[in-house]
Formats: sequence, C-alpha cells, structure tokens
Amino acid sequence: MNNEKQFTPKISENDLPAIFRAADKSSISAQRRYLYLVIFDLGLMILGAISTSLPLGVGQIKTIAAIAGAIVIGISLILMLVMKIAAYEDLWYSGRAIAESVKTLTWRYMICAEPYFRECRQKDIDTQFISHLEMILKARKSLGLAMAGDANSGDQITQRMRDIRESNFEDQKKIYLEARVVEQKDWYGNRAKANDHEATIWLIIVAISKIFAIASAILLVRWPSSSLNIAPIFAALGASFMAWSQVKRHQELALSYSVASHELGFILAKAEHIKTNKELSDFLLDAENAISREHTLWIARRDREISYWADKPT
Repeated sequence: MNNEKQFTPKISENDLPAIFRAADKSSISAQRRYLYLVIFDLGLMILGAISTSLPLGVGQIKTIAAIAGAIVIGISLILMLVMKIAAYEDLWYSGRAIAESVKTLTWRYMICAEPYFRECRQKDIDTQFISHLEMILKARKSLGLAMAGDANSGDQITQRMRDIRESNFEDQKKIYLEARVVEQKDWYGNRAKANDHEATIWLIIVAISKIFAIASAILLVRWPSSSLNIAPIFAALGASFMAWSQVKRHQELALSYSVASHELGFILAKAEHIKTNKELSDFLLDAENAISREHTLWIARRDREISYWADKPT
C-alpha cells in the first residue's frame, strides 16, 4: 500500500460526516435566500423614494404614483412577514453552528484526540462519536435540513475518516497541520483581507450617496421653485447601502478573522515540538478551541443583536 499517496493532506467535504454536508448546504441555502430578500427589500426602499420624489404631474399619473407607493409599502410588509415565518437567518446560523461543531468533532475522531483515544475499542469509539453527533443535532432542532437535498444521504463515518484514524502518528500529524490548521489559518487571513477591502468600498459608496443627497438638498434651497427633488433618492440609496454593509458586517469580520488567523499562527509555531500522540491531542484541542472561539463570538454577536427587520421603518 502506498501510504504517501493514500494519506495526502487534502480533505474534501465528501470525507466528512453526512450531517456536516447537510448542515453546511442548509446554511448556505438559507443564507442565500436571506440575502436575496434583504436585497429585494432594500430595492423596495429605493423604489419608494423614487416614486415620491420625481415630478409626475397631476391627475391620473399622480394617482398611479400614489397607488404604486402604497403597493411598495404593502409588499415590504409582506416581505417582513415572510422573513419572520421562514426564519432564514436563524437557519443560516444554526446550520453553520452544527457544521462547525461536527467538523471539530470529526477531527478529534480522525486524529485519535480526546475523547476518542487510540487505545479504546473501535466499536466503542464509533458508538460514542455517533452519540455526540446526535447530541449536536438535537441542540439545534430548528435546522432546516430539508433544504440540503441529496446532502442528507451518505455515511456518518466515512472510509476516509477510518483510514486517517488507523494511520500512524506522523501521517495524522501531517494531515491535521496541513489540512486543518494551515488551511484554516490561510482562509481566515484571506477573508480578513477581502472583508477589509469590501468594507472600504462600501464606506466610499455610502459617503458618495450622502454627498449627492446633501448637494441635491442645497440645489433645492438655491432653486426652491424646482419640481425635481432627488435628495430623498440619494438619502435612500445611502441608507440602503449602509444597511447592506451592516448585514454583511465586513469590518467586524475583517477584525475577527484577522485575530483568529494570528492566533492559529501562534499555535502553529508550536507544531515542531509535537512528538507523541498525547501532545498531538493537546495541540488539536488548542487549535480547535481557537477556531471554535471565533465562531462562537460570531454566533453570540448575532444572538444579542436586534434584528434589522424588526427595527426597519415601514
């Protein structure tokens, strides 16, 4: 058997438990639907501002504009109700929480870390691992796994997981360092840079919208007889762009991802001193705690916030 070929560090999603793939796909699907609804609602805000700002004359045209404005408000109210009932935001975060918890548990299983030590009987370890997966799922009963489709099928303990667990210490160490710690560290670093860049772009866009709103208001003061008042349109654009930026939370994510990347870097610097299975287990717990800490803070920030949809003026 070619050990080097079989135990290459790369780990794919298909190598992880079916519950991970289902939770991950459900989270991505819920996130996509949630963001689409946010975009639609912000579009309605801008459309409402346009319908009340442009000179539409009198008579029938003005009546049609008033009716259109009422329809926009009605659709916005319906949209709020849909968001409340569908709870896509909750499904997004719940799915992400399950996926990350399962991934951490899976790495513990594969690397024979606490509580899945190498010395224990494999039957007992498998039973314990499945029991822990069930506990994670029961803690988030509201997860919409139906959105995961085919991802719900598959093994909870894959052959790849068993192969890595049965491999020798050096293979396990190499796989964990490269496929988990280094990959996660690089992912955090790249996402921190991308979010910081996007935060800057949206800040500039919001600033430009507000500048145009101020300029439009000044022009209206200068020529009060003008029937064209586009200041509310630019104000609505600025508010919409700001709301979108808050939903995406680029600046906050840039900071938390940067901290997590550095923390994993500190932990990774200790890797050369790992010489035993127990030291690898302790190292894994430190690394997974760092990863879990970033994710836990992300969930906590969301849970203590008042929903944008509950506060949005209609």
